[in-house]
Amino acid sequence: MLTVATARAGASHRLVIYSTVYVLFLGWFLLNPSPADSTWAITHARMMLQDLTCRPLDGGVVEFAGNVVLLVPVPVLGVCWTRSAPGAAWSWSAAVLVASVLVEVIQGTFLPQRSPEIADVVANALGGGLGAVAVTAFLKGSVRDQAPEPMPRFGSIRLTVASTDDGRLGHSGG
Repeated sequence: MLTVATARAGASHRLVIYSTVYVLFLGWFLLNPSPADSTWAITHARMMLQDLTCRPLDGGVVEFAGNVVLLVPVPVLGVCWTRSAPGAAWSWSAAVLVASVLVEVIQGTFLPQRSPEIADVVANALGGGLGAVAVTAFLKGSVRDQAPEPMPRFGSIRLTVASTDDGRLGHSGG
């Protein structure tokens, strides 16, 4: 028998697995001393997209888009972990910006084969922002679906505003 507690426990285990895999991949991708692996990923993504679109694509555009997509999950996972209100996704988005700046500083200071780029910070921040928009819209929508708003009332009279056949606004009391 599936209970709410069992479903939540399963969801918690999946969240731990998804988060662990994501964080390990992100750490490896961003802090790998050799840029060869990220260059390989960008090259193959560009070739695959060119095959799908039948248009030549610039590697820099693919790299920028990849950096955007790479950080979209952070606000989503952050809100899931903290079980916070939808607005908290923006705090996670700000954390993406700060972490992105730190990663670029680390790449420039301790990883001589890597080159820090302001475009990476911009793309990562954009990805965090898109993740915040997505999770905020999704959670606000699900909250709205669960608890419909009551009809506005004025005293004991319910007002309904509607347009008449000739386009004028009218109202009815009830």
